[in-house]
Amino acid sequence: MNAFTKNDLKAWDTYFADSLKFHAAAYGQDAPDSTLNLSAARLRLEGFHTIVKNINAKFEYLLPGVDPVSYKPNGLEVRMYGTMSSESISNGTKMSHKIYQIYTFNKDHKIVDIDEYFDITGAVLVATAPKK
Repeated sequence: MNAFTKNDLKAWDTYFADSLKFHAAAYGQDAPDSTLNLSAARLRLEGFHTIVKNINAKFEYLLPGVDPVSYKPNGLEVRMYGTMSSESISNGTKMSHKIYQIYTFNKDHKIVDIDEYFDITGAVLVATAPKK
C-alpha cells in the first residue's frame, strides 16, 4: 500500500507473485472472468494515479486470516482494515473512504491473491466529475 500511495509501482511489483489474482472492488467485477492478473492490476493502479493525487493510506488494523473451523490463524492471510484518502486531479475534490482487503501469501511471502472491498466506483465517479 505504501508503494502504491507513493506511485512507486516498481516497488509495488516486488510484493506480488507473478501468478497474482486480484479481485478488484468495482461494480460488475463479481464475474469469474473479472479477476485481474499482475499486469492488469498494475495497469489499474497506474490509471488511478492519473485521476487522483495526494493518496494516503492509514492502516487501522492488520489481522491474521483464520481457519473457518478452528478460528485459529491460518498463516496464509492478512486482513487489512484502513482508510484511504486522495484528491481529484481534475476537480480538486478531497475524498476519504474505508477500505478492506484480504491478502493471501505463498511460501515465498509473496502475495498471490487479493480480495478488495470498498467503493472504488464511487471514488472514480467523484474524482472524474466536472469541476463545480
